[in-house]
Amino acid sequence: MKCGGSLRERAVLPDCLKLRENRPNIFRRSEICGNQNYKGPNAFHKHFSEWRHSNGMRCLGIPSPFC
Repeated sequence: MKCGGSLRERAVLPDCLKLRENRPNIFRRSEICGNQNYKGPNAFHKHFSEWRHSNGMRCLGIPSPFC
């Protein structure tokens, strides 16, 4: 197989976790955080440890390691 891994492994990952590219001017939206926009992949990945994301996860009843 080309490009690391089987087709099933690549299909299982959501697009938000495949943000390995350095595209700083792209906005990402988090539905859990009330459709908050984050500019660039670094800000998007960093928001997972913020209170807004933890609170959204708690309200949905999803266990979060940061709660």
